[in-house]
Formats: sequence, C-alpha cells, structure tokens
Amino acid sequence: MNCRDYGVLTGDIHHAPVATLNIAQENSSDDASRPSRLHRTRRQRRQSARGVPRRSGHPGGAPPGCGIGAPLRRDGLRRHLASGAIRIFTPGSEIPFGGLPTVGVAWLLREVGTPLEVLRTPAGEVPVRYDGERTWIQARASWLPGAMRIVELGSATDVEAHLSQSMGEPWLFIWAWADEEAGRLRARSFPTDYGILEDEASGLASVVMGDRLGRQLTIHMGVGSEITVRPHDDGTIEIGGRTELVETREFAVGRSK
Repeated sequence: MNCRDYGVLTGDIHHAPVATLNIAQENSSDDASRPSRLHRTRRQRRQSARGVPRRSGHPGGAPPGCGIGAPLRRDGLRRHLASGAIRIFTPGSEIPFGGLPTVGVAWLLREVGTPLEVLRTPAGEVPVRYDGERTWIQARASWLPGAMRIVELGSATDVEAHLSQSMGEPWLFIWAWADEEAGRLRARSFPTDYGILEDEASGLASVVMGDRLGRQLTIHMGVGSEITVRPHDDGTIEIGGRTELVETREFAVGRSK
C-alpha cells in the first residue's frame, strides 16, 4: 500500500497527501524472531532486492499507509486541525472512521504543538492520549463501515503464505495465534472492496479483533507492523503504536464546496 490509500479532509480544505508517516509499535529487543519494528511497502521490498538502501516501516499520511489531508504550512495545519474534525477517504469511498489515519492525525497534531484529547469523525468522537513515543486512540467495533469476513487460520505461517484476493471482493481479514497465552497474533487485512489490495496495518480491523476476543492483544500485521490493542469496560477498544515522519509532499487540490 502507499500514501494514496487514504486521504483525510480537515476543516474546509481538502488536500492531497502531503506527508508520509511510519506508524507501528516497537518490538521488544529480546525477541529476534518477531517482525521488524515497522513493515516495508512492496516498493521498498523491491528496492531492497535490487540492493537499494531502504527505510523500513509502514508509510502513511495521517497514519500507516495514508495520505494526510493537512495544509502545507504548520500554521495552516494548526488552524485547520484545531477543531479535531476529520473525514477519511479510501480510493473507493469515504469511510466514517479509520483507525490508523486517526492515529496519524493525532500524532501529527502533537508534533506541530497542538495535541488534542478528542478527534471528531463522522462515526463519533475519538479519545486520544499520548504515552511517550506512542499515540493511542479509542474507538468502537460498531464503526466498521460494512462487512468484514474474519477467518482464523491454523498458524502464523498459513497467514504469511495466504494469497491476496481480487479487487472489489468483500473485506477479508485473516489471522492466527502466534502465542495465545501472551495475546500475540499474526494477521493480514485485504479491504479490496475499498480499493486497497492489502492494508498492511489496519487499525479498524484491530479494533474489531479487540472487541471480538475481549482481551489485550499485540497484533503483528503485514510484513512487520505491530499494533497494541486494549479493550475498555465501556465497550471501546484502544489501539496504539509508534509513528514517525518520513517525508512531506506539497500539492493542494483546492477547496471543497
């Protein structure tokens, strides 16, 4: 996936992706068998095969693999994001909520000096908190914008070997326990009905899994992304991870009507 997989509309100005972020949680250094701290895109893996230096991670705009709708200058970003109101777009449609786009926006707001405690999406208000380098949001599984077929496979190896599906098919999420006692699972997400072949770090699917399993989880998704999941007593699910800015791009596309 690339930084065109999501876009975020903030305030009254719609901007194309202007930043690329890596979002995922750091793995423990004492477990060399776990995936790398951040997953790599298909383009980065091709570069690696050719011997081209790469930066590992899950690129995104207002999260992993997303475009951030944000003004081109920091003062504009503060002005248009101060309300906390955001809208999220995939290549196929607008969605009422996206987990990692929301994490990315929350992280970026703190980076420019305007952290918020709540972001406002069409699905509902999203509490935000910061814990050192990690950014956390709370959401509800009922915010899933349609059906998602969840399939448990026999092993993490089966998940890694699974082929993708054709574009336009209903969202498929596959997973298997890597260590059930520790709450660690391996997963991949194929929201092809939203125009994304594979979402290598799906925050919304992580929210759904936290609600479904009802326990704290560490989800390893894609090539190496890691998302921490914590259910709360009020029915919300908290997800969190680390984010970093990789690059910025400038191309505004005008105002919405």
